[in-house]
Amino acid sequence: MEIISFFDSFFAFTCARNGKEAEYMATDENGDGVVVTDENVIRRAFVDHYKGIYGSNENCGNPFIEPGIIQDLPVLQQEEAEYMAQQPTDQGIIQTVFSIHPDRASGPDGINGRAVQLYWAEFGPSVMFEVKNFFQTAHLDANVATSNMVLVPKVESAKHVTDFRPISVCNFLYKVISKILANRMKRFIPALVSTNQTAFTPGRDISENMVVFREVMHSIKKRSFQPPSFCFKCDLSKAFDRMKWGFIFKVLAVFGFPGEFIQWIKACVTMARFSILINGKADGFITPKRGLRQGCALSPYLFILCMDIFTRMLVYHEQRGFIRGLKLSPAAPTLTSIMFADDLVIFSEASTQQALRVQEIINRFCLLSGQMVGCDKSRIWFSRNTPDSERQCIEAILNAQPGDDMHIYLGLPITASKPAHYSPLINKVQSKLQAWSAKTLSQAAKVVLIKSVVEPMVLFTAVGGPLPASVSSKLNSMIRSFFWENGGKQKMHLVAWEKIVKPKDQGGLGLRDVTVISRAMMLKLLWKLASKEHTNKPWISLLTAKYMSRRNLWLSPAPSDCTKLWRGILQVRDVLKPLIKWQVGKGDKCRVLAEPWHDYWQAFPLTNNAQLALHELLDDTGINWSHDKLASIFGTGVALHVITQYPQPPMAFNGREDRLIYTGASDGQLSFSHACLLVQGQHRPISSQLAQLFKVIWHCPSIMPQVRMFLWKMLMDAVPIRGAYAHRLGFQPPECSVCQQDEEVTGHALFTCPFSKACWYGSQFNLRTELLPTNIITLLFSICQSLQGAQFTAFANHVWALWKQRCAHVIEGKNLGIHSVHHLANHYNSFSKMVSAMHIPGPLKHIWKCHEDQLEETEVCFVDGSYKEPNEGGWAYIIWRRGILVQYGYRAGHASSPLATELLALRLAIQEAVRANLGKCTFYTDCYQLQQVIEGKIPVHTMPWEIFHDVSDLLLSLRGNQGFTCMHCPRDKNEEAHCLANYARAHLVNYTGFTFPLCATLV
Repeated sequence: MEIISFFDSFFAFTCARNGKEAEYMATDENGDGVVVTDENVIRRAFVDHYKGIYGSNENCGNPFIEPGIIQDLPVLQQEEAEYMAQQPTDQGIIQTVFSIHPDRASGPDGINGRAVQLYWAEFGPSVMFEVKNFFQTAHLDANVATSNMVLVPKVESAKHVTDFRPISVCNFLYKVISKILANRMKRFIPALVSTNQTAFTPGRDISENMVVFREVMHSIKKRSFQPPSFCFKCDLSKAFDRMKWGFIFKVLAVFGFPGEFIQWIKACVTMARFSILINGKADGFITPKRGLRQGCALSPYLFILCMDIFTRMLVYHEQRGFIRGLKLSPAAPTLTSIMFADDLVIFSEASTQQALRVQEIINRFCLLSGQMVGCDKSRIWFSRNTPDSERQCIEAILNAQPGDDMHIYLGLPITASKPAHYSPLINKVQSKLQAWSAKTLSQAAKVVLIKSVVEPMVLFTAVGGPLPASVSSKLNSMIRSFFWENGGKQKMHLVAWEKIVKPKDQGGLGLRDVTVISRAMMLKLLWKLASKEHTNKPWISLLTAKYMSRRNLWLSPAPSDCTKLWRGILQVRDVLKPLIKWQVGKGDKCRVLAEPWHDYWQAFPLTNNAQLALHELLDDTGINWSHDKLASIFGTGVALHVITQYPQPPMAFNGREDRLIYTGASDGQLSFSHACLLVQGQHRPISSQLAQLFKVIWHCPSIMPQVRMFLWKMLMDAVPIRGAYAHRLGFQPPECSVCQQDEEVTGHALFTCPFSKACWYGSQFNLRTELLPTNIITLLFSICQSLQGAQFTAFANHVWALWKQRCAHVIEGKNLGIHSVHHLANHYNSFSKMVSAMHIPGPLKHIWKCHEDQLEETEVCFVDGSYKEPNEGGWAYIIWRRGILVQYGYRAGHASSPLATELLALRLAIQEAVRANLGKCTFYTDCYQLQQVIEGKIPVHTMPWEIFHDVSDLLLSLRGNQGFTCMHCPRDKNEEAHCLANYARAHLVNYTGFTFPLCATLV
């Protein structure tokens, strides 16, 4: 773990602790308005409250779910069910242990991840035994299942017991067990849970449903919208805490989870015990009879599976005409509901009969699951043409309040067309910054806060459409002031904001301008629409039907009545258009006239052939171009270019899927970071010296964050000394505050001032600074070239110690002392070494030990690739059977990247293993990324787009040979294959043999 991560975690914990410490909690008990300050009374109120919720024994036995709903449910296939029920391997347990964040809060056992990971040799055997014992017996010891419940305020100035959210802090062994189970569930959740649920589901984002919600609100506010309709925000009170256990286990069964897995879940859920932490002390001991613990890795996935039954109930009755959902256009999908975990929005036609039917479904689900609707927080909105009498009846039936006074939902403006609608965002950011300004924070800490708190708030709000210029300007001004102020006092901005928001490798701090965030979000949404990879998502199908029916995404103007979001998406088309193209597969997704698929592509105005797919350009044989079709559509010139580029139509011999490629990324995917860079445009290149220095500053793990920031200021000529202020004000730099001899500039203050010279000469570096370059960039570059790793860190710490002593003398009048500087520098060095010693190397060496003992007993194959720019590649394999060499080989050829050579090596090894009739074989590669893709832990689409289809073919080959598996091995255990691959690449030779040569001859 990098040192910055350690400091960030420690800093965040300290701020949270300091911000939440109080003498007592105040609660409005029994709703009588009396504020209670007696701690014992407060403790009793919280314990009684949660005993009432969790202790209610509302056993639903075997809940009855309508057979028609069960029949329509997706279920786990046999292989998937077998995977869910298998015993964990040593490798799987180790990977899970090391995937737990090392500094997460510890449970009642007092053990956090860092202790176990650092001392795995001592903890490992016990952890492995306990975890395996649980999966073999399905019994969870009560001490392992015990947790502490931490109360987190849901609102500012929380006063009532209901204003706090209970978060369970679990014991370490339980974290491991629950995470193993949760990782298995996580793999299949996207296929099981309906697309209208966006929370806790891999590949989905909660903001996607906000797009749907805002589009609905935009449409129903039109006078022309028909028929009269309503949107009902149904609030479930204490949804996690009220979920019935019997319902949870029934839901798992109907989704096809195997009995063994359900027994493991039962043990984790029903054995839960917890005490409540109030003012830092545990109180009470609650044995729940229902509910899911928030803070447990399993709870989110169990909860959304249960909530999916409600979605299926609505869809089931809508398909049979019992209820009628919402359609925003004739081609749009019918909307019945969207979900944000426990936040529901139900759509229906506005009639008394429909409201009664919706309420009946809600009541039925609440009876099954134990949920209860919170009427005080439920809201309803109607289309403009709904009669007032009908509105009043529906509000009474659903027991909901009108939503006209509710302008914010989940932190996002419901309707945002004017700057005034963004005042909640501005106020929230301002309150955060003002609270932090009252604390003494370094600028390094401020950067962390801006990036981790403020920017995500802006990003989420930007989903609704590009922020108005005045709002962006106001937010940028607030962030700038917060960054430069000190103790609430404004200071001169020594570096332009335009430089600060550049990427770190370009001289900035990696912060993002609000306008850039806003436009980058539009670019990201445009990419998702254009790539057609998730057409089943409600927000994509809705926008496609509403705005893209018979329209060209790349050319059509924005309709006059469209939402601000759609207008913002279309405004960034020209940024993305030149950098995308289709990687042709079957040719069924790519539209010939509307989308880029060859080098001479251009978007054509829509014609009768607007939806013509690429595979329709083949002739009657299905394997050659139809020259007549090409010429009639594109003209003779472009048709000739197409035939030249693709002599054989790629879709004629290709069963792969079409894939849109962003050519600016190796994996072909447009990430949000890439989108920000596109919006920012090209930066003026910096010198090679600066580039090298920035790389060292930001990537050296042992440099403290505040020292990094100071080095950055040195390179940017922004060290806060009098000379810097004078330079920016156009004055002559004054004399040095220490020696009163030369001008007070950065180089003099830190290196050539007599005091500084003495400090450097007497330091461990024995530097004569008068011989160093006078230019700071050149000086630091020369130091960087001569000092590496820990030595450069010690140098940086010495600079920082010298600066701190100088500030203490100038500001506080303290005496200067060379020994004080050296002592402080040694203190910083000791701290850097201490944090470096806490670095957790990772699980790979421990995983390898699990396999090393088995190598002599099975068939194994070691593979490796070798790459040299621009395109030289070599790959090799060595097959062993029970410790005896079976075969080895190596090849040389063209390769696009190091990863490509690793892929080619593995593919060659699989082919040779099949020829050697190996029924079972474990392939070992030192390419961790490739091995993780094969295991399914890294999505295939993250692979470089040039080899994307090759990776897909490789996965098919492995799945076609049931006995073949792929594992990771350390580089030093793969030396023979490594040498063979290097030899093949260097000498451009191919060979297959059975007598293994000495590796020394191949180097």
